[in-house]
Amino acid sequence: MRDIYHLDGLIESVLPFAEEKLEEIEGRKAREAARRNRRGAPKRRLKLVHSKEGDDE
Repeated sequence: MRDIYHLDGLIESVLPFAEEKLEEIEGRKAREAARRNRRGAPKRRLKLVHSKEGDDE
């Protein structure tokens, strides 16, 4: 005796959820790629400020 299952109805009902999950995965991959490729905030550089002579306060 063989067991035969028809999953057509199940597949049709789950298909929208699977498509939504695939879109989430693609969006996450795009955000991660953008994060890797962005240049980032400019580095802050320290500058030495010379005081005027005679201004020792």
